[in-house]
Amino acid sequence: MYVNDRANLYIARTIGMPLPMAGEAANQLRTGSDPLRAFRLPGGGRLVLRLPLRQDNWRPASRRADLIDLRTAGMIYSRHNRRVCPVEVELTPWTLDTTEVSVRPAVRSPYGWGPRRMAGWFTHAHDAADTLRQALLERPEVIDLTDIERERVAV
Repeated sequence: MYVNDRANLYIARTIGMPLPMAGEAANQLRTGSDPLRAFRLPGGGRLVLRLPLRQDNWRPASRRADLIDLRTAGMIYSRHNRRVCPVEVELTPWTLDTTEVSVRPAVRSPYGWGPRRMAGWFTHAHDAADTLRQALLERPEVIDLTDIERERVAV
């Protein structure tokens, strides 16, 4: 007998940057004023996220303000444009220098999932976590417009 829980379906990756920097990188993934951003998954399909990430409403009293978890909602689609599952993406501090990127299903009860749907979830969720980790690591360089030397070089 298998017992499934959202905590058991949790897929996570770590990235070597502090949480404030990872949150900034995630919010830079947004293009223009469009609140949705889609990422192509290597195994086929796509991950659609709502950006920017928001700080969690609840936090322990002992946690510093810059280490509050960041969350957003999203959806994973298969290569045939079918919904696999709504997801919750979260950035949490693993250590002061490392951030954990996690993907978990945003469903009330995954207890009714059969083996085929469970295998599909894990395949797509691992691809989504890897793709999101890579997108955060390849963030574009932010140019400081207050730096006078850069303005002179650009002109």
